Amino acid sequence: MPYYCSSGAIVLKAGKNCNQTAAASGAVIDQFSQDAMGYINARTRFDWIANSGAVGTNFKFSLQDAESSIAGIMLATYDPSGYTSRSEYEDIINVLWDRAEGALKVIADEKLKTKMGVST
Repeated sequence: MPYYCSSGAIVLKAGKNCNQTAAASGAVIDQFSQDAMGYINARTRFDWIANSGAVGTNFKFSLQDAESSIAGIMLATYDPSGYTSRSEYEDIINVLWDRAEGALKVIADEKLKTKMGVST
């Protein structure tokens, strides 16, 4: 089960041409979500899963965006053969990576962590 976002958000971000078998698999989506949150925790040097109750509602949106974007990339790369072209696939990956990087900058900022209700 995804931590901060819904499984639907992950599938939506991967695009309508992502592998539908993987998109419908709870196990696949769960694994991608866990991998995404592990990456987020490592990049931001904070355990967002263990401290989820302390995060203010407004900042959870940045965590949702980061998690769903990173997991969406994983879903898209699971089997890119369904995309209509390589450029469609690459555009999705690039947009999601840009969104993830922007969200990671916000949640990694030490001053903002204090405003989020968490501190390291």
